[in-house]
Amino acid sequence: QTLMQQVYLPKWIFPAVTFISDTFKFCITLGLLLAFLWLFGYPATGAYLALPILIAIEILLTLGVLLLVAASVPLVPDIRFLVNHVLTLLMFVSGIFFSAERLQPEQRELFYLNPVSYLIEAYRLVLLEGTWPEFSRLLPAAVTGVLTLLAALWILRRLDREYPKIVRTR
Repeated sequence: QTLMQQVYLPKWIFPAVTFISDTFKFCITLGLLLAFLWLFGYPATGAYLALPILIAIEILLTLGVLLLVAASVPLVPDIRFLVNHVLTLLMFVSGIFFSAERLQPEQRELFYLNPVSYLIEAYRLVLLEGTWPEFSRLLPAAVTGVLTLLAALWILRRLDREYPKIVRTR
């Protein structure tokens, strides 16, 4: 709070530092995952060329949601408690622990409303099966990422000079 009042600093920098740190950890984890996959008989295939696209879509989604939540927390501080629970719920319903093929067709329609669900499935296709994902099915995740990122940047830009006043009144 004191830093925000003494020197002007764009407020998007605070969540960006967290994002960069976590992206670095993700790169290390991805490297370890690839090493384990190769070690256990899942060789690299031409489908690995799709990984940069999948990672870019994941970055768009993550950065959009991160900045949107970061922009909202000063306005609604209790949202930070809700975020952990919502993210845990989304992890369990996004197909991390099961494949969409185990669901009934009518359940799949609802399942794929989660923009992360096909992204996870696409990672499975590329890394485990060595096949290319259907990029048209990744479009909702990419659009969601872009729209959330634009909304977050708009809010952050609009309230950039107001955040120190909001924090000071609490």
